[in-house]
Amino acid sequence: MFSPEGTVPASLAFRNPKRRQRNPSDDSLGLRHNPKRLRRSGLNADTFDPPPAKTNGHVKHTQHVPYVNGHADVSSQRDAASDTTNPAIRNPGPKKPQRERRASRNEGTVLVSHGIRSAFVLVAINVIVQTKNEFYIVSQLSTTPDRFQVPQSSGNGRAIPFNQSSNKKTETWRAEIYNHLGYALAVTQEYALIWRYTQGSTSAEPLKPLKIKLLHPPTNARQPLPLGILVPTSGEPSLLVVTPASGKITYWESLSSAASADSGRRKQQCVQGVVSGMTSGEVVTSIVEGEPRGFALTLSSGRVAHITIADPQGKQSITTQYLRGDGAQSLGVFGGLKNIFSSASWRRDIAAVRAGFSAHRGHRQLVVATSKGEFQIWDLNWNGTQSLLCEIDGKADLLRSLAEGGDVFQDRHDHQFEVLDFTFSPTDLESKEPIRHAAKGDCQLWVLTALRGRDSSQYNILGLILAAGSLTVNVVHPISCYKSPLSSDTQFRPRILVPEKGFAAFIAFEKSVVLISLVEVEESPSSQLQLEAHTLPDPFQDSIEYNKTKPYRNLACAAETTDAENSSSCVLMVHGFGMIRFLARPMQKNQSAVDRATVTAATKIEQAVFFGNMPQDLLDFSGRPEISFSQDQIERAAEDVSDSILKGVSDYIPREMPSVDAQLRRRAVALGDLIRHLRQRYGTLGRPTKWRLLWDAEKMAAAQKLWRTYQATQNAAPKEDKSHKNFLAEVVETCSEEYKIENQPEKFETDGVRHYFINDIWRLECLLPYTDLTIQLMLDENAEDDEETGLITHGRYISEAIEYQVAALETAFSFREAHLRSYDLTHESMIDGVLLQGYEGLDEPWTSTGHVAARVKNLTERALKFLDDAEESDISEAILAKLAKNCPRQIELFNRTQIEQFRWLRAHSDPGMRATGVALQEQYFDLRKQRFVDLARVGCGDDALRLSQRYEDMDALVELMEIKRNNAQNASALPISEDLSVAPDILLRKCDEEIASFFAKYGNQWADAYFSKNIENNQAGRILKQSPMYQKALTAFLRRKPQYAKLRWINEVAAERNYVAAAESLQQTSKRESKLWNKKIELSMAKLTLLAATQQTPTQDDAVKKVLNQTNRSVAIISIQEDLYRYMEPTLRSAIDADAEAVLAMDKFRAVSAYQHYIGDFMKRNVAHLVDREIIDPEDLIETLIYMDGEAAEYYDVYSDRRFFLALQILRHLNLQKSDPARHQLLEAAIWRRCYIQDDWESINRTEDKDEKQTVAETEGTMLFITAKELFKNDNLHPTTPIPPPTSLLSLGTSLPSLRSSSRYTSFSDNELLRLAADLAHETRALERWIQNGRLEEIYPGVVEAAREKVKVEMETEAKEGRMPLEVLKGGKAEGGT
Repeated sequence: MFSPEGTVPASLAFRNPKRRQRNPSDDSLGLRHNPKRLRRSGLNADTFDPPPAKTNGHVKHTQHVPYVNGHADVSSQRDAASDTTNPAIRNPGPKKPQRERRASRNEGTVLVSHGIRSAFVLVAINVIVQTKNEFYIVSQLSTTPDRFQVPQSSGNGRAIPFNQSSNKKTETWRAEIYNHLGYALAVTQEYALIWRYTQGSTSAEPLKPLKIKLLHPPTNARQPLPLGILVPTSGEPSLLVVTPASGKITYWESLSSAASADSGRRKQQCVQGVVSGMTSGEVVTSIVEGEPRGFALTLSSGRVAHITIADPQGKQSITTQYLRGDGAQSLGVFGGLKNIFSSASWRRDIAAVRAGFSAHRGHRQLVVATSKGEFQIWDLNWNGTQSLLCEIDGKADLLRSLAEGGDVFQDRHDHQFEVLDFTFSPTDLESKEPIRHAAKGDCQLWVLTALRGRDSSQYNILGLILAAGSLTVNVVHPISCYKSPLSSDTQFRPRILVPEKGFAAFIAFEKSVVLISLVEVEESPSSQLQLEAHTLPDPFQDSIEYNKTKPYRNLACAAETTDAENSSSCVLMVHGFGMIRFLARPMQKNQSAVDRATVTAATKIEQAVFFGNMPQDLLDFSGRPEISFSQDQIERAAEDVSDSILKGVSDYIPREMPSVDAQLRRRAVALGDLIRHLRQRYGTLGRPTKWRLLWDAEKMAAAQKLWRTYQATQNAAPKEDKSHKNFLAEVVETCSEEYKIENQPEKFETDGVRHYFINDIWRLECLLPYTDLTIQLMLDENAEDDEETGLITHGRYISEAIEYQVAALETAFSFREAHLRSYDLTHESMIDGVLLQGYEGLDEPWTSTGHVAARVKNLTERALKFLDDAEESDISEAILAKLAKNCPRQIELFNRTQIEQFRWLRAHSDPGMRATGVALQEQYFDLRKQRFVDLARVGCGDDALRLSQRYEDMDALVELMEIKRNNAQNASALPISEDLSVAPDILLRKCDEEIASFFAKYGNQWADAYFSKNIENNQAGRILKQSPMYQKALTAFLRRKPQYAKLRWINEVAAERNYVAAAESLQQTSKRESKLWNKKIELSMAKLTLLAATQQTPTQDDAVKKVLNQTNRSVAIISIQEDLYRYMEPTLRSAIDADAEAVLAMDKFRAVSAYQHYIGDFMKRNVAHLVDREIIDPEDLIETLIYMDGEAAEYYDVYSDRRFFLALQILRHLNLQKSDPARHQLLEAAIWRRCYIQDDWESINRTEDKDEKQTVAETEGTMLFITAKELFKNDNLHPTTPIPPPTSLLSLGTSLPSLRSSSRYTSFSDNELLRLAADLAHETRALERWIQNGRLEEIYPGVVEAAREKVKVEMETEAKEGRMPLEVLKGGKAEGGT
């Protein structure tokens, strides 16, 4: 009777329980379906792919599955549930014409099934997809009544008030889903509401549930809501309702009788009773169908009651019997009392009660699991008796299995173990085959467990077998994607659902659903290696979260049963939303469990992008902390998602839509949603990634604008001219196959432009260059046209090409600049969509690739040339006006693409690329100026001036203003737009005023360009004459530009009357002067100007004196060089040319050792400059003086002896003591060291054969004596610096570190300084010899003192005679010059 074959109609069962039963025939009312609906269904036996060989790790599917997740698999009962025409379920009323329901962008048709034996009838149901990916689909069922799609009640019956509207009273309810019937049940305080959620009507009529008034509602609102259960029968489902607090039971044989409007008839057609033996405070918490006329009730105390509706004779009556451990039955009042008093031993926390299979006729298996891991298997008999088959305490086995194969907390003792739920396995866990037979008392379960902690919980799914009084765990699946702790006041107990196909499990939490794969990894060498290395990934799993800001939570759930082999799904009732379906997708062919093991970052991002803005916002895509990705994974996934959207290959956007603009707009919206989600969910992305995403988005925006421009030109084309082909169509056709996907005419793809925008806009940078290339190709094809037709065609091509380039690139640059904030790039420096800097590490911008920049430049030149040539032709004014209008925009694109290109190249890591960027930059600046000037010449002068000011191209602006001024001055027709009715003198004055305004607007930038251009054009006189208009700017310009120092001198003297500044300008000029004579003249004029300054402003005496002293020093150094040249000049007279003069001078006067090669080289250079009358650097002049020698001319016989004194004078004029003491010290040491080694001190020291006169004469003939005597004469016996002793000069400037201490040798290489030090080492060795052999260190003080006494005697004699010391003045004083 309890077997699937034993179900009979209720009316026959009560009449004769022993009568032979008959299965309903195929033509019964229960099997009649809508033939039209079935014909429309496209499903057949071959619709779904065969299941994989290994699933779940353990099972393989077949048709017959005896376990149905707590519900009996009774085929005859499912037959009765197949009727979809029950008038009690539909909303009565006049028949209305059906209309196709319009759904949102994710609305589609999903096929579900009703039960016909083990299969459901497949019908079409309109659903709204909430999210989907390659693993699962979540959709909202449209068959939920409107009243249940708003928040109303709690899931466990505790009332949560909700006022549905201002006109309706508060209503609370609880829900149940019966997938094997296709019905959903909602119970309120007073009513039971039932509707068929699997019906597929597309009628516009509102769906209203069947409303049944309860006979025994709760006495007050604080009591739990009634419990209800639908039971399959041969006809309509029957209904059992239990009032939890009072235990009152009402059973209706059919829904029709329960829904009768006659209250008397309703009471007559039902069976009423009460759950006997309930204690005070004890309530019924759940109902499970135990047999066709038996139920198992779970009480809050942990007791389980077996309720039967009919006695063994078939008489309708409700009997209550409690399941006890010894299997005894307790009937009647005393039995009830016994149960009451012994209930303390039964108090326990029941995790779940599930009804299993029928092993024998009239029997039903019932499994009870407690939260502590205890399992009981009961055998329920149709006559109301029960027997305990086995009882197992499996906690220890479960914990041991978790420790071995699960993800267990290390501090396990701080976490509480708990069994949350279980369900029957549809497959054999060992053989992986569907369960066909099972021994008495054996069952296979999937158990959901938790290790509950304070902050988190670890959940696991265990596949186990209960057999022969023992528990065996076969597999453990840790749940790593969800670890939220269970709240003590949760309103929904977690449920595990394993549909018949068994390759996936659903775990329903209160506000989440976890999907986990149960497919076993196939054994292979690679998987074995991964297993041994502990790198084998866990089975696929993912957590789908409800929106935390909304009151969404699960109220009820049920696994769905279908015959579709690739379908594994469950249905949930969500509080405040309605019913939803979770459909797990199977693995694809040739896909392994390892390939499918991980949820990718791209999957999560796509779900948020395409389903994150649903109207009711059911799901939360912000992600869980348990599912995390590395920064690199996130960035690569973001780029992949963006790339798929841009390429149009995303599964979430239709490729073919009636409107291309709508399709592009949808892709653009998706790209915007992508960056918003990335910033909200993942924070900061890498800069290259953000730029790639921005480039994709701007490319999409450019494609949209390009398509609209194409449509506009199509609409503007003459309809009667069939030969007029749109230029963009020609461009797409011309584009290389390498840069597009060819359309296939054999598949009726005839619109090439539409095909390109759908498939190839991601390569837009490859199409844009063809806008210029196509012009040349088309002109070649039309070469036979007459000249006028050719020009018109050429003009139209250029005009349309510019339109398309401007549409795409202008939009891209504008989009880029406008959306920097959206892409977290506000810190970037950008003008007109072009970065000023920061190209390092970025890909080449698509808007300025080499081909794009080159073709934009070519098209710009082509357009300007065409306009220039068209002035002499008869081309339509409309074409010329349109082209002239777009030419400034094209030139602006030329500027942007060129600037972006060379900036990116200059920032490249490759030196060759950087060099190319520098070359392009130089070329661009020349071209830009020319383009602006050309634009003015074709009648767009105002635009040319605007662009030159926009890009601050002062050279171009100067030239444009010069053209404008000259035309105004000549009163001729202006190529620059101007009102010619104005008098030329007024125009000229306006030009001058505009020029003057630029000095205030652009400052030095304009002044430099304007004055430099006028000076180059020999207009220096004009700017000096017009200087009152911008005198201040002119003066500042000349003071900034040393190359114009002579003009500055004129301006300072004539306009500014600033003689000191005039003198400074000449001094600056003299520093750059190369010719000796010119420098002397400039310094002399500077000195003269300074003398005038002292007369002009006596208060500036100190400042003037300072400048005057500097000038005197410079003049003195020049005088020394002139004297040196005059000293050498007689020798040079015999030379035939300048080269010969240098050779003669070196041969005659060089006193450099043959070993001093480095010093000899720079002596050649210095002598060559001296002979050419060129300026020698003062320090080089010092070295020239100390390294030369020779016979003097008759009229200049004393110069050779005074050269060391002159070198010291130059050093004094340089005034380096304070500004650079190290440099001064090395120069001074070089002079004295060279002076000391000029004489043979060893010979002078040998006085044994000499008289006094000869000894004195030899001493006075030494270079030391002569130089010291000159110093005492010049300084009036008090030299400013003492003469250093010989030993102090041995180490100065003769080694690499010593030379490096001088700033003079900063730019010298180590090799050069080592060569110099080697040359100086020869002098050091010579000095050491004179110190040792000639006693120079002891002799030199006496020589110096003798020189002093000699000068003193001479000065006294001259003083007595009253003569001036002419020789001293000839040598030059420190401050007085020569």
